[in-house]
Amino acid sequence: WKEDAIDLSLPVFGREVTHRLRVWLEFRGDGAFYSHNHFVQFFVRLLRREGVPIAYKGQFNPQARLAFALALSTGMESLGEPCDLFLTAPVEPGSVARRLNPLLPRGIRVIREEEVPLEAPSLSKVIEAVEYQVRVPEEILVAPFPEDLSDRLASLEGLEALEVDPGEKTLSFRALPVKGGFIKPYQLVKDYLPVEEGKERAVQVIRRVVLKEELSKP
Repeated sequence: WKEDAIDLSLPVFGREVTHRLRVWLEFRGDGAFYSHNHFVQFFVRLLRREGVPIAYKGQFNPQARLAFALALSTGMESLGEPCDLFLTAPVEPGSVARRLNPLLPRGIRVIREEEVPLEAPSLSKVIEAVEYQVRVPEEILVAPFPEDLSDRLASLEGLEALEVDPGEKTLSFRALPVKGGFIKPYQLVKDYLPVEEGKERAVQVIRRVVLKEELSKP
């Protein structure tokens, strides 16, 4: 793969997968408001445009071979979403980030990449937990955090390493997989915080996720 080459030709199907590259993407600010499906479609086109030798599977409806660990909820920031790229040729270390970052939407960038063995476990099997930090803005709470909030949240299945900071209106927790998924921050807000019903959708209530910075509106 030549780093200075741009290949706009149609992808070649049926090539054998020879390499597997794991990349981590950061979604912050405006970048948090791209839906997962739309971003994946854009990402595949960008990989092709920049000549990254992404493999394809299928015959009648070929699909690019890449796999995200989890689908990031729209409106949530992330400091590192892992994605496996299955390639038909090797690439130079760091070259994907150098080529893609200037072209990715504002707030999204590749922050890390490394080659992993083809036979390595899938991302869904590698990830053991997800760490969240949720800061609930003062103006959407109709009352302070309940005094027993820590005890109530600690009883949730799949939740550990919980910290509650009433002064900062911040919840920090580590969620373990339960029944094929993970606890979502908006579930905690919806079920355990005194948010005025009908004032805002639960997912809109959380304007600050992972970082303590206010998210920009789309």
